[in-house]
Amino acid sequence: AEIQKLLLIHSGETYSQKNISATQEAIKNRLGAEGFYFAKVEPVPTTDDATKVVNLVLFVDPGNRVYVRHINFTGTTRSNDETLRRELRQLEGSWLSNVAIERSKQRLQREPFVESVEISTTPVPGAPDLVDVAFAVKERPSATIGGGIGYSASQKFVLNGNFSDSDFFGNGDYVAVNLDSGRYNKVYSVSTTDPYRTVDGISRTISLSYRDSTQFTSETSAFDSKNVALGLTYGYPDRKSTRLNSSHITI
Repeated sequence: AEIQKLLLIHSGETYSQKNISATQEAIKNRLGAEGFYFAKVEPVPTTDDATKVVNLVLFVDPGNRVYVRHINFTGTTRSNDETLRRELRQLEGSWLSNVAIERSKQRLQREPFVESVEISTTPVPGAPDLVDVAFAVKERPSATIGGGIGYSASQKFVLNGNFSDSDFFGNGDYVAVNLDSGRYNKVYSVSTTDPYRTVDGISRTISLSYRDSTQFTSETSAFDSKNVALGLTYGYPDRKSTRLNSSHITI
């Protein structure tokens, strides 16, 4: 009954090879989600030339339920194995699910330090129901650095610099440092984000900033302001692959 709901072809309709192919893919994907990764769906048509009617039989061969022996990563030179593995929804020892495989690929590609991901499966010799899965990861630069120098009549020389790394030391942490310095305004800040502070994917961001400002709108004013702020933010993942951040605490 569940497979019947996936049919895009029905009695009385005009024969459509496009709908037949789409039905094949839908059934294979549904079986693949349950571990029957190499299921086959073959249409067997019988044509009546006199009535111009085609009787169609879909032969479904689910095959063996396939399990994953090992999951390996290739192409990585910087990211730790744990950093990549925690994004997977396909697990070793469980059955091979096309839904879990695709979800794992999407989560890896969502990382800012990953450019692309390709997946391949290799049957284990002597075990028809076992495969090894390989994720070929192509990395992109994770760190950026910039800076500049300027001059204005009011601020005189202004210096600024910034550094950020979305895969700090290969562990997936995000680190950012910003420096802005002028005659009347100086701002220094640093922050670090651990995207997996807990095994449930709760993230934690710690930020520290220092601001030294001088009021220079009046020549007779000598007002100075110095502020130090410490921020703490937690993020909670939801089912839509986004993150909800709690109100940060500033001291």
